[in-house]
Amino acid sequence: MWRAFFLAFGIWLCLLGAQCLVIERVVLAESVASSAPLLTADGTFTAPGTRPEIETREWMPFTFLGLGLVTILYTFTLPKRSGP
Repeated sequence: MWRAFFLAFGIWLCLLGAQCLVIERVVLAESVASSAPLLTADGTFTAPGTRPEIETREWMPFTFLGLGLVTILYTFTLPKRSGP
């Protein structure tokens, strides 16, 4: 079970890194029920009428790709368990 979990997590990190290579910014959809200000990742608040944005940094793509590949390689070193 742990082997499959780490393999899936590594693949997810690689996909996230590849996505960060392609995009520069993600604009999230505005929530209909949200009328309170939102706290962003950098610690600032956004006004209720604005859409929150996530900007990728320069280090993100290769960090995520590297961590994902190392995690995938780690899964192949985990021992296989033969039993329930």
